[in-house]
Amino acid sequence: MSDGDRSQADLREISDPRMLIDEVFVRLREGAEPERFRGERGVFRFLIATPEGEVSRFVIVEDEQCRVTAEPEQEPGVTLSLSLDDFVALATGELSGPDAFISGRLTVGGDLFLAMRWGDWFGAR
Repeated sequence: MSDGDRSQADLREISDPRMLIDEVFVRLREGAEPERFRGERGVFRFLIATPEGEVSRFVIVEDEQCRVTAEPEQEPGVTLSLSLDDFVALATGELSGPDAFISGRLTVGGDLFLAMRWGDWFGAR
């Protein structure tokens, strides 16, 4: 099993939805490459449907930094809504953003062009 496979398996073993969501965002922050969003700015809101209710997280990209908050610091430019399973599938590369959007598994509110930048900033190289 590769490190990537172990990482995906580790995520699937987290049973608490909020802990799982937070772990995905921790890994996102840790893996971020600031040079990919140098000079860029964007605020993304994720609305993730879980069995216990909707969970909201904000990802702020600014000044070559990425941070994640549970409370809004700024008005989001785009809101991405999806299920917990689809969120994990996106995070692990099992599902692509375009496929999720086209199939209706991901809904986008706000700036569609900003949503497309997500892949440039955080997608696989």
